[in-house]
Amino acid sequence: MSLEIKLMEPPALKLVCTTEDGESFALPTVRTHYPKIQLQVLSSALQELDNVNVGIIDMKTLGNKEVHYKTTRHDGLSFDCYRVGADFEDIAEAVEGSDAIGVTSPFTQNAQIVTDLAKFIRRKGPKTKLVVGGYDTNTRDRQKYYLQNGFDYVVPRNGEIQFPELLRKIFGVQQNRGNPEQSVVLSDDKRQARRLILPLPDLDSVNISSYIEAEDGLLPQGASLPIGYFVSSRGCDRKCDFCTIWVNNKGNYELMEIEDVERLLRHYKEHGVTTLLHAESNLLTRLRYGAEGRKNLIDTMSLMREYGFAWEFFDGIEFGRLVKDDGRTPDGELIDLLFKPEMKDGNLVGGYRAYIPLEAGYEERRKTFDKLKPYDVQQNIIRRIVETGVRQISSGVILGFPEDTKETLEESRKRYYEMQDLVSEASGEKAESLFVFYIHQLFSGSVDFQRYKNMLTVDVNENPELYQLYTACKPTKEFSPTEVTLLRRQLDWEFNGLAVNQYSERTGRAPTLHPSI
Repeated sequence: MSLEIKLMEPPALKLVCTTEDGESFALPTVRTHYPKIQLQVLSSALQELDNVNVGIIDMKTLGNKEVHYKTTRHDGLSFDCYRVGADFEDIAEAVEGSDAIGVTSPFTQNAQIVTDLAKFIRRKGPKTKLVVGGYDTNTRDRQKYYLQNGFDYVVPRNGEIQFPELLRKIFGVQQNRGNPEQSVVLSDDKRQARRLILPLPDLDSVNISSYIEAEDGLLPQGASLPIGYFVSSRGCDRKCDFCTIWVNNKGNYELMEIEDVERLLRHYKEHGVTTLLHAESNLLTRLRYGAEGRKNLIDTMSLMREYGFAWEFFDGIEFGRLVKDDGRTPDGELIDLLFKPEMKDGNLVGGYRAYIPLEAGYEERRKTFDKLKPYDVQQNIIRRIVETGVRQISSGVILGFPEDTKETLEESRKRYYEMQDLVSEASGEKAESLFVFYIHQLFSGSVDFQRYKNMLTVDVNENPELYQLYTACKPTKEFSPTEVTLLRRQLDWEFNGLAVNQYSERTGRAPTLHPSI
């Protein structure tokens, strides 16, 4: 008798903030129709087990209901919390009779939705084994939270390996083939990069025509739907204090051999996908491995052009690595390869959006990031990126660091305007400049969490919805949490204008194509 396994993407969170003056606004934008790469890869991995039937339930795309499930207050602001997508009752029949259900919990802000879903499933199937995975399960305190709130097991990382092993342990199922050996792909004097071996994403068990939303905005003319996620590496060699990637991956870096990259690109083309979102922690970590790492990057991106893909780096790219050996001169060859857009037979090929993680606007904080180049070098790199003709530059900046003051705010604001002017001048006013304002958040497992957790004014287990990048959960030197939250919105409108309605505060589904870029 076959095992029935379901993999579930929970509904999205919509958070509506209301000030003491009665003004309400949504934060952040709710996006639902994007590829669920984790479930697609996991589904393929599970299909290699004997006598296992696997189904994917994407609750974000199966409905468009908004279900209010709680109201909470923090530091003078009121927050209404909604689940967006299919309601729990809509999937009741689909989960009944399942032997095991895996639910992804990628972000802390979704934690209560995920645990409420687990409790609902438990009532429908008391004997069903419930498993949770995703980035929010990577530390012991978060694992404890999920195990105390409806789940039987946690798969904190590398689900394509750990989940099949868990099912073998629970049910005694066997795998059709063994896990391939991870050979060394690149190495330097200090560290090795091993081969990343991932099953091809299961595109046959999902409705890929529903994948029409990019992470950082609308698609330009010439880019086609549907959208896929591209992952050719895992891990990062940087230790940014606010980030958990180094901790989660134990400092390891894995990347695909070129033959694996080509196999993945062919797979997407065969399914009609020609627009890809780079979902990599740090694509450019491979450059630390010298000439061989550079060759791997060049071969990877050249194949993407050869196969006719358009793409964006929605997770950002460590642009400080795009310099020649002198550490200052922009590396034009790599920049053109990564970003330059071309039109071929009416189709866009190459990069159409560059997400540039500036991180901080003032010098004191900038110096804490070893990945950031001196300001003049940084500006020259960005100028060279803009000169490729890329359609949009999205600059990511973080507010709400503990030492933030009115003075650091003004220094940062000056830098932001300089960035806007640079993009306008270097592109001949053709490229769109967008700022993505985030709030410094303390995520479990990060260095900053250990350093500043005593400053927190929100209990993560009671109100996980506030642990996201648009709401402040701690004060700074001169700003309260409410002031930081509202300042982020103020800067958003100051620098992005009406584009805010399409990006950070859009409440409904966006049109698929950008009207101008």
